[in-house]
Amino acid sequence: MQYAYFIGTLLVLLPGLVVFALRKDLQKEMLWAGAVALPFGFSEIFFREYWRPPSLFNLIERVGFGIEDFLFVFSVGCIAAIVYEVIAKRRLQKLRQTKGTHLLPYVILALAYAGLEGFSPFTSIYNAMLALFISAAFIAIVRHDLIPQIIVAAMLFGGLYFLLFLAFNYLFPGYISSVYRPEAVRLGLVFGVPLPEILFAISVGALWSALYEYTRGFRTRPLKASAA
Repeated sequence: MQYAYFIGTLLVLLPGLVVFALRKDLQKEMLWAGAVALPFGFSEIFFREYWRPPSLFNLIERVGFGIEDFLFVFSVGCIAAIVYEVIAKRRLQKLRQTKGTHLLPYVILALAYAGLEGFSPFTSIYNAMLALFISAAFIAIVRHDLIPQIIVAAMLFGGLYFLLFLAFNYLFPGYISSVYRPEAVRLGLVFGVPLPEILFAISVGALWSALYEYTRGFRTRPLKASAA
């Protein structure tokens, strides 16, 4: 079990590597989305009541977060950002000229999460979900054209994450019961996958699928055969 979390993060990263190789038009968005997700690797320090995974060099136990946390959030950010474009066969189109990067949804996410943690520090996974949904709702209010993308991407990434978790459980049976705390399974399991994990993936898909389009001034349009 010592390397299970690390292998699990590589499992999440794998689809992203495939897309990165096949869809050069999405590479910039993937790298940007993964990069802005990286700071949330530090949030592992708030999840001790949720799970206690063994990590490389025992970093999570020693300092509160590990290499796996940053690899995980980077991978999740990369994939959630482009899952809609890939499955729906769409590509980016510039909507407006932008001066700088409009990161208000990102700021809202950070402030909402910090505020929720201050109010209820022992429900970190639910705080993260709610903060993600709040920020996604802001984008939906400002950019109505992104609402379908937000909804569809949330479901797509939730489904993909669920399938990847099933594969992880197959590789590491008994991991959930040995690492996750009662908080993780309070809402129940779906074929062995903690329901909070699925809901978390849905919330990530909702925000990260539209974050690049909002901040950089893009929309998506159908992918033509010649645009790959």
